[in-house]
Parts: sequence; structure tokens; C-alpha cells
Amino acid sequence: MAALSSCSARQRDTPNDQSDVDILVDFSDPEVMAACGFAEDSCWALGLKPDVRPAMWTSDKVVARAREEGAILA
Repeated sequence: MAALSSCSARQRDTPNDQSDVDILVDFSDPEVMAACGFAEDSCWALGLKPDVRPAMWTSDKVVARAREEGAILA
């Protein structure tokens, strides 16, 4: 699966979260870091403070929540 899942930190109403947008990148291993870099650079270019991480480094619980509450961007 090649997708970006995004959930706004502000939308989740998490007052201690330091990011404007949280992005889980779900790409195959050879492409995941380039995809993370692209997502992060794109956010900064739009004036957003991102929290970008590979889905493979994230717990199943967090990935499930992102899929339920976030938006699939690809």
C-alpha cells in the first residue's frame, strides 16, 4: 500500500501536541524515507509544522486510529 494518512493535531484537540499536522507514511521500505521527506518538505513549504513518521515504525493501535480518524491522501 502506498498512502499518506493525515490527521490534524488541532482537530484532535491535543493541547500538548507541537505539530500542525500528523502524517503516517505507508510506503514500501525502499521508498518510505523519500516519501517522509517529501511530506515533511511539503508541509514546511505551506507553513505547517509536521510530525511525519513511517507507519512501519508506529504501533498498530496508532495506525488503526489514523486510518479511522485521518484522511488517506493517495
